[in-house]
Amino acid sequence: MAHWAVGKLIAVFDDEGFYVQQLHRRQDLFHLRKGRVAITLARDGGRLLFTSDANVATFVRTAVYDVLGELQGTIRGLQEPVDAMSVVGQIVPDRQAGPGPHLRLQDFVRPELLKPRLEATNKTDVIRELLGLLEEQDLVRDPAAALEALLAREASMSTGLQHGIAIPHARTNAVDKLVCAIGLKPAGLNFEALDGQPSRIFILTLSPQDAPVPHVQFISGISQALTEERRRRLLACRSADQMYIELTGSPVTARPAKPEGAAAGRRSGERISLTERIQPSLVKPRLAASNREDAIAELLGLLVAKGLVTNGNEVRDAILLREHAIPTGLARGIAVPHARTSSVRDLVCAIGLSPLGLDFEAADGKPANIVILTLSPPDPRVPHIQFMAAVLNAVEMADREELMNAKTPADVIRILTASEAKG
Repeated sequence: MAHWAVGKLIAVFDDEGFYVQQLHRRQDLFHLRKGRVAITLARDGGRLLFTSDANVATFVRTAVYDVLGELQGTIRGLQEPVDAMSVVGQIVPDRQAGPGPHLRLQDFVRPELLKPRLEATNKTDVIRELLGLLEEQDLVRDPAAALEALLAREASMSTGLQHGIAIPHARTNAVDKLVCAIGLKPAGLNFEALDGQPSRIFILTLSPQDAPVPHVQFISGISQALTEERRRRLLACRSADQMYIELTGSPVTARPAKPEGAAAGRRSGERISLTERIQPSLVKPRLAASNREDAIAELLGLLVAKGLVTNGNEVRDAILLREHAIPTGLARGIAVPHARTSSVRDLVCAIGLSPLGLDFEAADGKPANIVILTLSPPDPRVPHIQFMAAVLNAVEMADREELMNAKTPADVIRILTASEAKG
């Protein structure tokens, strides 16, 4: 078992960018180096011995904990679980100050990926909510695959640590680089922490499976940075900007607009015209559907009938997979099922109204009366998020009663684009 653990640990350090040198062929004795950080790993029977500077100890413990998670998944059938508490208890400090060596949190976090008040009330919904922040910033290529990897990691060993911190994380090729989203729940919720206490600070991290990134270094560094005093100040934050300042110690700088409109021959930041994108043949004032799946199929059928989608079945499966991973029901009776797919050449949209409402698992628990289905190609330059934001803004600006009483597609478009016509 110890020999297996050595092999897994060497793979982890290699992924973290360490130079690995085996000092003895027949014994597990290794020298690991990255910049000024040096670690010696030796196996003494069933024990693993590490030699390093004290400021690297948290990093080493986190690497061991990551391997223990995989081991726990391997031997879940045994009666006695792996005792990770002795390792976890030393990952999060009580009073030790500052992040680990060579870690700049501002290289990984920004205000758009921070949420001071999570709405979730259970572990799975916390993961979905934070994953949603990453998806909104186009940092996750396959949200369903990412969610599956995160939940599988939780099933093998809970990532709830001590002192109210949870670090759900996974390696998955649904991302191209190390990404992170952080949320707060001051009241706390059960994340199956190993100390039995509720978790209040949630740090979700994803790293690519097949690329060397500082996955363990980041987790250990941010855990080490969250001292008792900093945890207290962080939980008192009321905005994402306040969280950013508290986490990084740096001021919030202006964020440049993403050049999403380039593919459509559009200057970055130029306003999206709904009139150009919404066609009468792609609007249904009265959806016949009585559930989420049928509503998606009904709106997708409009796009297929216009020849805007090359493989309707593939797109339907992609949308439903996305829905089951992270429901797209928003507050105030709006749902925005969407997907990126190679079955469309450009951004396309279909809109349907349902006066009785449909269950899209909205965060506020209310049915969706307005369903906006959007598809876009994988090209990141297509203004997918910019368009969705424009449509949602139009819905909020519209007279909701007049919109729900609209009889024709032309009426729906007129009401939605009224503010655009004025401006």
